[in-house]
Amino acid sequence: MEEFGNIDDILSSIVFKEDKQMPNKELVGKLICEERARLRKKEHHRRSLIRKSIAASALIIFTIALSFWSADKIVKTENTKTAIVLPDNSNVELMENSRLQYNRIKWIFGRNLKLSGRASFSVNKGGKFTVITKEGDITVLGTKFFVAQDEKGILSVDCFEGSVKVTTETDECILKKGESVDCNFGEMTLHKQKEPLPEYLTYNNESLAVVLQQLENIYGIAIESKEIYADYHFTGEIATGDLDEAIEVICSTCGIEYKMAEDRISLTK
Repeated sequence: MEEFGNIDDILSSIVFKEDKQMPNKELVGKLICEERARLRKKEHHRRSLIRKSIAASALIIFTIALSFWSADKIVKTENTKTAIVLPDNSNVELMENSRLQYNRIKWIFGRNLKLSGRASFSVNKGGKFTVITKEGDITVLGTKFFVAQDEKGILSVDCFEGSVKVTTETDECILKKGESVDCNFGEMTLHKQKEPLPEYLTYNNESLAVVLQQLENIYGIAIESKEIYADYHFTGEIATGDLDEAIEVICSTCGIEYKMAEDRISLTK
């Protein structure tokens, strides 16, 4: 026994070694709690990043949608026509009581616009250019054309330069320079354009009845009570492109009062 030393010393040595090698329960518990806290913090951070990513994506989508919405350009006219320059420097003359709409962002990907009423177009060369109307679409293959539509469902297109394709739900045609088409509920009628009127018509002591009749034909209006002035005569010039100017010149020259209402003019004694 003396060779191995005192038994108490041996046991003390064994206990010391066991304490050295065996993990401390309190320490292990603390480490586990810290690891759990770290994992919870990591998971919270991950979820926070996901929420921020979703919010950022939603904001981007909203911003894009808002940009597209705010990029809509709408031009309306009432009793006067107006000139419009499109993003590609094409020119539009929007006539009275008409409406034109296009999107400035979408224009980059396709030159499309919507028209209600009447307009004259001078289109720069480039990709496809399409005028969308309720009655049909006009695709530009040339550069200059005129579009008119009315509430009765009649669409008229005149081609002045190059060619244009007119498409309705039931038919389509290609117009060349000097040709026109009338689309009445999808049925197309092709014809040659009439010779353009001069800017002004000149009269020398002409019967006022004849002058007023020609005014009705040029502008598609009705003049009431013109028989009262059957014995009047007119000398002067009247505009063929401006009804207000034409009727003012005639009536002021002849000393006649009048009232205008839409497509009707009433003469008063």
